[in-house]
Amino acid sequence: MDELKQELALRFFETAPDWLTRRQLDAVVTVFTLFGEGEASFRVGWGINKGQYRIDPRLIANLFAACPEHLRPVLVGMTPLVHLDPATFKRLFRETWQSGSMSPEQRKQLVYTLTGFIVRHPEHAEEYRDIILEAFRSRFRDHSLAAQGPLRYLNDVEPKELGLLHRRLDGAVLEYRMSVLNIFCEWLKRPRDVSPRVLAFCTSPEIRERAREIFRSDPDKNARTCAYFFLRALGAYHRAQPAGSTGRRRKRSARQATPR
Repeated sequence: MDELKQELALRFFETAPDWLTRRQLDAVVTVFTLFGEGEASFRVGWGINKGQYRIDPRLIANLFAACPEHLRPVLVGMTPLVHLDPATFKRLFRETWQSGSMSPEQRKQLVYTLTGFIVRHPEHAEEYRDIILEAFRSRFRDHSLAAQGPLRYLNDVEPKELGLLHRRLDGAVLEYRMSVLNIFCEWLKRPRDVSPRVLAFCTSPEIRERAREIFRSDPDKNARTCAYFFLRALGAYHRAQPAGSTGRRRKRSARQATPR
């Protein structure tokens, strides 16, 4: 029976554009992505990513207004929220984040929601700097690890954040090592946007040697893969520099690299 219901749902979304208005279809898609399950829900989500369907921001905003405070983190932690327009997302997300009634698990889920939104709108990352850094510095490992996703979209961080990244790169937690290498890789791909301080840190001999060590001898193949891509990005970064500037940059990097 469940398979037949899934088939019926798929049939609905295949034919609905022929007999529903665009606004009606947006409302149905929004409700289904919030509460639907199974293959049909996956297919609709895929359609949203491809531009075939749209989320109705007014429906979500009205539902948010109708929710008691304890239900708002549940709503804002749902995947469809990442597809909202930036203005609506910012209002709902910040109001929820400032609530004192969330559990640690709900707060972690909100960080993942923020990551999904910023992946789609990286130009808005700086608007959430305070939240990203708050979660990054959290005593809860899950929160801090989740925050390393959106951290890569910031163009500058303070020396104490760089020092924390360095300690995590040297630490025993596999997820931290992989995530830190991915952050450095992303920063090196945006040298025109990222601050000189961050670039100096990522290209310092100490970071390079640690990445080589992970690539050569880390027991986890995924960590070795992350190190490989970081080292490849580092090589591409140096090759893109004007002739004769690499040596000076490396000396400056060594001076500016943040101590642990």
